[in-house]
Amino acid sequence: MLTLDFPGPRSRHRLRRLEIAAPGVQVVHLLDAVRPRDVTARAYARTLLDSAGLAGREVSAIVAHCAAASIARELDRLLRRAGRAGPRLYAINPEPADLDTAAGTLRTFLTEAGSPAGPDDEPLTRAAIGRAEERLFLSHLAEGGRETPGMARMARELAAAQADWVTYLAAAGDPDAPPTGAAEVHVTSRDHPCPPSCVARHLVIGDVAAELFAGRELGALIANADDPGSGTGPDGRAGRDVVTAAYLRRCRRSPALLKLADAVSGPPPASVFEHRALARPFFRPRSDMDDLGDDLLGLFHLLNALPRRFFGDAESFLAAQGQPSRRAEIIRRGCVGALDPYARADAIIQDGSFRVIEFNVGSDIGGVEAALMNRLLLEQDEFRRFAGEFALGHTDTAQVMADLLRAVAGAVVGADDPVVGLIEETGSGGTCRHVARALRARGLRVELGELNQLSTAGGKVTLRGNQPLDVVLRYFFVEHLMHEPDGPALIDDLAQAHRYGRTAFFTPLDSELISNKAVMGLLHHDIVRSGLSSAERALVDRLIPRTRLLGDNFTIVRAAHQRALLDECVERRQDLVLKPAFGNNSVGVLPGARIDAGEWRSMLAAPKLGGYVVQDRVVPDREIVLDPGTGAGVEWDVNWGVFVSGAGYSGSFVRALDDTGGREVIGSSARTRYGVVFTY
Repeated sequence: MLTLDFPGPRSRHRLRRLEIAAPGVQVVHLLDAVRPRDVTARAYARTLLDSAGLAGREVSAIVAHCAAASIARELDRLLRRAGRAGPRLYAINPEPADLDTAAGTLRTFLTEAGSPAGPDDEPLTRAAIGRAEERLFLSHLAEGGRETPGMARMARELAAAQADWVTYLAAAGDPDAPPTGAAEVHVTSRDHPCPPSCVARHLVIGDVAAELFAGRELGALIANADDPGSGTGPDGRAGRDVVTAAYLRRCRRSPALLKLADAVSGPPPASVFEHRALARPFFRPRSDMDDLGDDLLGLFHLLNALPRRFFGDAESFLAAQGQPSRRAEIIRRGCVGALDPYARADAIIQDGSFRVIEFNVGSDIGGVEAALMNRLLLEQDEFRRFAGEFALGHTDTAQVMADLLRAVAGAVVGADDPVVGLIEETGSGGTCRHVARALRARGLRVELGELNQLSTAGGKVTLRGNQPLDVVLRYFFVEHLMHEPDGPALIDDLAQAHRYGRTAFFTPLDSELISNKAVMGLLHHDIVRSGLSSAERALVDRLIPRTRLLGDNFTIVRAAHQRALLDECVERRQDLVLKPAFGNNSVGVLPGARIDAGEWRSMLAAPKLGGYVVQDRVVPDREIVLDPGTGAGVEWDVNWGVFVSGAGYSGSFVRALDDTGGREVIGSSARTRYGVVFTY
């Protein structure tokens, strides 16, 4: 591990005082061995490397303080050009330097020593600095007295130190040095923020520089740079999970943090995850989540335009999806012709990037209340301190929903303080009470009810016959309406109340037009794909693994293509996942890698395969979670539930399975554990 502080007294080197040595890692303070007199960043870095004696050794990290970051970038470039593995680059409170600063510093040294500073426009060359060093030596010697014992040595050392400093500033300010890269990690105190345009990854520790260097967190972060999750991902960006690495290290030292999930678990409302919480939260750069949110919002608008753009109307679009006729009829009756953006992607991180395996559109999606767990964690002293050090934040999805409901009520009904009926299927028994409680905590008047408790009076929807509703918040599925004796009439009433401005319906069944796996298959069908713009195709390819329609329900797919796809499925079993086109909670999802070839062929050869999609398998990047009982690291597969609204990224939570049962579908099984997400 290489460090670059500044040329000067060792006692003042802040990086030297950090405990950054790790087992099997030697820390080399580069400016101990040599003080280069090269005024370009590349030559300065070359001299440092040549003197460091690194032949045959790998460099795991470069740690640079203050203005040294540009020299560190040259070190990184030289190492890579020599065929070395790219080190991680940490810039601690980086500050820009330029040649004017170096020249001004030299003039100040000369003026204070009583020596002529020379012309302002004199180039800052190695020779010019050498001449200035000699003038400084003579001035210091004259000031101290030539006859004073040891004065010549002290004057020479002082002049050399000043020349070293000016040379260092000149090299650091080299305009030809590499610019800041996205692979860097900038660790700053709050009084040293990077400019908004900085493309590096950022961590904040402490309010001022003294706090940044006083604690153990910075040293531990760097010393354990090779911990699981802390390094460069396959996408080439370093530092993506430095917060995770720091959290794991802190857990190993803190029993309270290791057992954090136990402290916030308990009967509702203490735990929205009902004793199934993961032992730690998950962390992701806010910029990553914002980028994903922008992509998901773009995907929503693309899907919402598909019926008119490619199929003419909703009926033709439903037919192309292979929707069963009775289900399609309910959906058509429940459409109102408008749909506010509100969805949740089920996303897997593969090779460092999010891949969306499902896109659930509409109000009837789970995880809205997860931010309660974020707040409970922040009430714990140990975690609150950690969150403060890394400036962690989270997005409250329940607040996003509350704001959406107020906006919908205002736009449709004209109600400023709406009464919201959170409506579940008949016989549900209040399974959404957590959501109702979360919305009430955000100032909404919420009544919890069931489908068979709805009626209308004067065109307005009422609950239990005596409570007028300004908004019906739908937490029931199309299938529930199909099993209601008066399901068709009931959905007619809800859609009509919305159209006439009596009771808003959130979300109407317009969401069901695009909230199924068949729609993802249509995105990859030639009829749609050939009509997408290049930007739209790039969006689909970036987000969604290749998904194809498979089964007898899809008249849009020609028989020859079906046969070819079936042959491909047999050949690529290990790489594919078979999913029902309509359904939820991962019911019926069948990864080819989980069964043998005979079972897979039997499934594909079923006389009536019906409506399925086959999707390229996404293998998650495994995450480390420490076992609260033993402290041992356990690998987990993680499914990120990422919400999006018209505002973009709108919160997230995770579902996960450990490695004890192999790679299974991450749905809502008894083994599934739930966790929350913080951003930095």
